[in-house]
Amino acid sequence: MIRGIDCKVYRNSAALGTGYATPTWNLVDGVKDVDIKDSAEAYDTTTRRDLGIKTYDVTLDDVEITLMLKIPDAVLAGTTTAVATGDPDFDDWRAFNTAKNQKINIDLMFLTGTTATNGAEGLRGFFKIHDFSVSQQNSDGLFQAVTLKPSTPDSTTLATTATAVAMRHVRVAGGAPTYANWGSDTFA
Repeated sequence: MIRGIDCKVYRNSAALGTGYATPTWNLVDGVKDVDIKDSAEAYDTTTRRDLGIKTYDVTLDDVEITLMLKIPDAVLAGTTTAVATGDPDFDDWRAFNTAKNQKINIDLMFLTGTTATNGAEGLRGFFKIHDFSVSQQNSDGLFQAVTLKPSTPDSTTLATTATAVAMRHVRVAGGAPTYANWGSDTFA
């Protein structure tokens, strides 16, 4: 059985544009309590043939991801420089914070294993941050509560990588991620 703690979150740190096609995946391991919600909107298809039972069909998928992101000590100490520190917690928090403050996309991948674990599955997409809050309860360490929702690829990426899409399924095969468009089981 796959345990939640063994699942992985990756952030593409490559530049916008061509970085979509040739991503640089950085492990974001300062996270906990990652929840991936994939529900579908529905419409009523009830007919007399259904003998009094309401029936439905599905339309659009609604993906929402929530996670808790560790707030690094450097942030708590007032370090706000954009210079990469080499501290993965700081660099990841800074990337999420920048995406929130500037209302820009962040390219993320969520897998049931590593990017080299054959058979690991998940999703990759462009996300915008819809919630970036902190609970300061007495019994808790400080974590950023983050809510992510899919977003349209930015114009820089679309201009250089016309195949960029908001969301894709991922399956690791041959020691590397392969992708399928949402709604497809054809991985390449």
